[in-house]
Amino acid sequence: MKQRPRRFTAYESRARALLRSPEKLLRLLRKAGAKLDRTTGAADRFDALRADLADLIDLLRAWAAGEYTGVSAGFVVTILAAVLYFVTPFDVVFDYIPVVGLLDDATVIAFALRSTRETLDAFRQWRGEHPGTAGGDAEERRRTA
Repeated sequence: MKQRPRRFTAYESRARALLRSPEKLLRLLRKAGAKLDRTTGAADRFDALRADLADLIDLLRAWAAGEYTGVSAGFVVTILAAVLYFVTPFDVVFDYIPVVGLLDDATVIAFALRSTRETLDAFRQWRGEHPGTAGGDAEERRRTA
């Protein structure tokens, strides 16, 4: 998908508002991590996308904690909009519909990843060099979130 997903602009507006509320942003990231954990095994073909989304959530946590600053505001808004879409149960295709409900979420996340892949790769390298930060051990944080 090269064009913006339907209603993505509305999620970008909500993402900009979240940037002004660190508490709400962290609450959203906890919800996203919990929902991501529940999707494990939902469809094996989404495993790579699931790993990318986990890293995007980690990046946002590190950014919110002020530990990772190597991203532009536009990047943060794009990935935060994708995370918001993922967390929202009533988007274009309702999430309670097995597999198909996650398909539109996967499409939006893939769209966001296409424009942010290099930045995500740079974050992964940074995270490897900075264990113990908010962006550090993703698996440990997901177990305790």
